[in-house]
Amino acid sequence: MLDRRQALETQLARLSADFSGKLALYVKDLGSGETVERDPDAVCPTASCIKVFILMELMRRVAAGDYTLEQKIPMLAQQRVGGSGVLKELGAGIELSLRDVATLMIILSDNTATNMLVDLLGLDAINAMIRGLGLQQTRLRNKVDFEAIGNDVSKFAVSTPREFGRALEQVATGAFVSREASRIIVDIMERQQYLDLLPRYLPYNPYARELKAPQELRIANKTGFFLGVRCDTALLFLPRTTLVVAAFTWASADRTFNPDNENAVFLGRVGRALYDYFSGG
Repeated sequence: MLDRRQALETQLARLSADFSGKLALYVKDLGSGETVERDPDAVCPTASCIKVFILMELMRRVAAGDYTLEQKIPMLAQQRVGGSGVLKELGAGIELSLRDVATLMIILSDNTATNMLVDLLGLDAINAMIRGLGLQQTRLRNKVDFEAIGNDVSKFAVSTPREFGRALEQVATGAFVSREASRIIVDIMERQQYLDLLPRYLPYNPYARELKAPQELRIANKTGFFLGVRCDTALLFLPRTTLVVAAFTWASADRTFNPDNENAVFLGRVGRALYDYFSGG
């Protein structure tokens, strides 16, 4: 076991040495409690991974009876913003259920959907919920506003891998609000369509559920991307255990959005190394 662990650490060190940017990583095996850490308490830009906390606050408020997931809200013209998502292409005034808005925010990282939920829930309320989880460094600083963010995505949101991992662990174990609220969060995250970071090289078919095809691995994740930045926060449901993974990269020399972006390929290799180690491959 020690030999395998040393081999993993050597592999991660080798991958990091060849990467032009910085990596902060926290991994926890919820079965054994074993962790893998690389600078886990670094305060990092999360990019769109922070949207997981917006979903968590929505589910907290739904559980409290403030809202229902089926009630509809309109998309206002001032909420429409560029970047990822599809709502920016639709006409103002369209009404969507809160479930649909939350799903778009997570699985397509829709920035307009994000602003709709931040306006509904309140920036201060979202951050109060985060503090209530005992997280000291995690903060949503702005709505999606590219004028305010500029070239510094940390002006949008920050966290540490360890803090993000602690939040995901509560969701994975059903300890956040209720088992039903946690289940809905996982269900939405499992519908993720951005799978080019940690899951890039994993034996995973995103269409298995639709095709009724057998699959041992389940993935519930949220990615984030910006110039020189790629982040992925995930629950990997392996046959024998569940992994919590929070991986943030930044300061990469590759500032493109190409499919083979350096950060994306690097995180894919990290994800494969972790999967092989914890699955016994």
